Amino acid sequence: IFFTLASFILCSIILWVFLKNIKLVVINLVTVIFSILFSFSISNYLFGGIELVMIIIPAVIFIITISDYMHLKNIYRKYKQKYRLFYSQISIVGKPVFLTSFTTAIGFLSFTFCSFEPLTRFGIITTLSIFITLFIIITFFAVAIDYNLIKTSNEDKRIYYLINFLKKSKNYKELLFAAFLFLSILGIYTFNINNFLTDELNKKSNLFQEINYFDNYFGGIKPVSFNSIISKSSQLDSLNDEIIQNDLHVDLITKTENISTISSRMKDFGSDNAFIIYNQIKSFSKKNNIDLNIGGVGYLFDSISNRLTREVLIGLFFAVFAIGILFILINNFKLNYFFVSLLPNIIPMTTALGVLYFTGFYFSLSNAFIFAIVFGLIVDDSIHIISSYAMCRRRKYSIKKSIDYCKTKTFSAIVKTTIVIVVTLLPLLFSEFKSISQLAFVTIISALIAIIFDIVFLPLLLKKYIK
Repeated sequence: IFFTLASFILCSIILWVFLKNIKLVVINLVTVIFSILFSFSISNYLFGGIELVMIIIPAVIFIITISDYMHLKNIYRKYKQKYRLFYSQISIVGKPVFLTSFTTAIGFLSFTFCSFEPLTRFGIITTLSIFITLFIIITFFAVAIDYNLIKTSNEDKRIYYLINFLKKSKNYKELLFAAFLFLSILGIYTFNINNFLTDELNKKSNLFQEINYFDNYFGGIKPVSFNSIISKSSQLDSLNDEIIQNDLHVDLITKTENISTISSRMKDFGSDNAFIIYNQIKSFSKKNNIDLNIGGVGYLFDSISNRLTREVLIGLFFAVFAIGILFILINNFKLNYFFVSLLPNIIPMTTALGVLYFTGFYFSLSNAFIFAIVFGLIVDDSIHIISSYAMCRRRKYSIKKSIDYCKTKTFSAIVKTTIVIVVTLLPLLFSEFKSISQLAFVTIISALIAIIFDIVFLPLLLKKYIK
């Protein structure tokens, strides 16, 4: 509640700085609240409640709502008739806004590839929420126009200077590209899937400290059982010794007529190291003719978490590919759109991976989940630029005029959106729920990298490949 309230206050302040209209700020925030309430209502109706993974939905809806509003309110031609103004904005900006909603929904639909039911439900609820949120945004945007709250956009000098500063980075584009390439290769090369029971806990929280103390000094927190068919007591003793030698704490040994069970606990080594230990014990059992089965909650966690992590990442890969195909379809089957639409979204993600490498990052189930969410969110800016450029080319604008249109009409909105998102997510970095803090951290890094790539490199890609 504290961090959400802090984000809410920061969001209100930064929106007021850009909009200079308290009523418009209130409409933005009311839209977010309505959208969140609808999302949770859908979850209650379809699934009988709100699951833990859905705690991230408010942050997702906030980012989508603010992004769409920033683009819709960029009005450069004023009409006396309110209907004409509304119709003009929906025709020019509304189509890209719908397209970004659609591509964002594709990102969240990737969770339906996962066999973990709560994530599948999250994907369904978030996808439905995106389109309901879009309807609410358009409705409240019409209300804002009806009450004359939307004014013709004037160039904000602060944003103008920031955009110009980013444009000057073109003088160092070779160096920037080399940095992006190096970090991307580093991120891909060091790609690693691992899962810890304490992944969801902030390492500085009291709860983590208590669990970690128990893990280190009381034999571990992961229950693992070894069930074996053993005819000789010597075999059971040797298996017990092998388990202890692999740093497991044995709690209890029980024997029935045919089966012996060794109940033990393992420290939270991570699923990668855990499977090395499991394989060593299995190899020992095989050499000594011991028929062994491993079970327990700890073993189940290690087995399932890695598989689910891979499923989420595979779903993300298909979502990325689907967005590229979508751009080919809506642009008269021009294959170059596949390449141009994917690069601005893939490179920020892989570059962010390279940056995160220095923080000891690895792909756990929650991190894969977060990356799928972040991908669904950062595609918006590049899609707005590409859509604006494509619209200008269809209107027979020259390449230079089309790029200039993007610079004057679209860049300002995406820079403002990025600033609002970064500032508003800052308090969430201190959340003890790691999915929340990690979502904020990864989103901020990816958004900053994406805005640099979109302003410096995307216009160059459009000039070269989209004639």
